[in-house]
Amino acid sequence: RISFISKNKEFNEEFYPYINLFNEFYGAGLSSIVFQEIRESRGLVYSAYAYLSTPKKRKDHHYLYAALSTQPDKMKVAMDAMTDLLNNMPEAEKQFEAAKESALKKLESKRVTKSNIFWTYLGLKKLGIDYNIDKETYAKIKEMTYEDFKKFFKENIANKKFDITIVGKKDNINFKQIKEYGKIEELGLDDIFNY
Repeated sequence: RISFISKNKEFNEEFYPYINLFNEFYGAGLSSIVFQEIRESRGLVYSAYAYLSTPKKRKDHHYLYAALSTQPDKMKVAMDAMTDLLNNMPEAEKQFEAAKESALKKLESKRVTKSNIFWTYLGLKKLGIDYNIDKETYAKIKEMTYEDFKKFFKENIANKKFDITIVGKKDNINFKQIKEYGKIEELGLDDIFNY
């Protein structure tokens, strides 16, 4: 199990449409770029996903997460493939348009009812938002072009530094192969489970 995490910029409400679209386009679905490129095309992993988070408070940061699970002998190639996808967006305009349509449909069918009205209001208030962000997000996604998204990707996703965690049997991990990713720190069970 390999996870990648990168701290992004402080909360920016302008990110909302791009986050919706990135998570749909790159995200976790069977038609996502990450799944298609790493699992379906190359057969390197059992599962793979990537997503950009929205913080809970205004002063917190967005985070870029990615993860995959693979066999030990495919670990380095799978990590290289994920890194490449997070740095170089493939030319996939048809998939982008499908992701855009899916993101719009999700917003169209989204309903905030009962007690969720209060919790949604409170969550947005913590972010300094006092209006319906979904309405604005929908309008921006609708008018967003492939070129707009590529620009966002280049400025906010590509070439980020990652903290990488690898969970697995130590004997199966080729430490020489992964050394190029940075300093390696081994953790034991007591470090992970401190209770």
